[in-house]
Amino acid sequence: MSDYPHLFDDIGALTRTTQLYTQRRSILELPENYKFTIETLADYLKSEFSLVTSDQLFYLHSQPTDALIWNINHNLNRPVQVRCKDASDVNIVGEVFDNTVDDTSIEFTIAVSGTALCT
Repeated sequence: MSDYPHLFDDIGALTRTTQLYTQRRSILELPENYKFTIETLADYLKSEFSLVTSDQLFYLHSQPTDALIWNINHNLNRPVQVRCKDASDVNIVGEVFDNTVDDTSIEFTIAVSGTALCT
């Protein structure tokens, strides 16, 4: 049951193509000018308020070969926090550099392989 049952009691089923309507500004205005879908509304809200989508929450980098520097192209469009583990699943620490909003590099004192979780 919803924490806010009074908000959704009368809506029924919502889908991406459910049509919503804004108030007409004039009786002569065509319906195409004041109707939109839930998907259109969601796209507008993501754009207007810079919201992130689920595919922009994290990036898991795999470094299969030992290297002193891991170059990570995460494409998250923002600076990231990084958590690294070696091939034995032990936490390791390297020096993190945000080269751009989409690229990060990590320098280690010894060559190592493993994974880096960018959030």
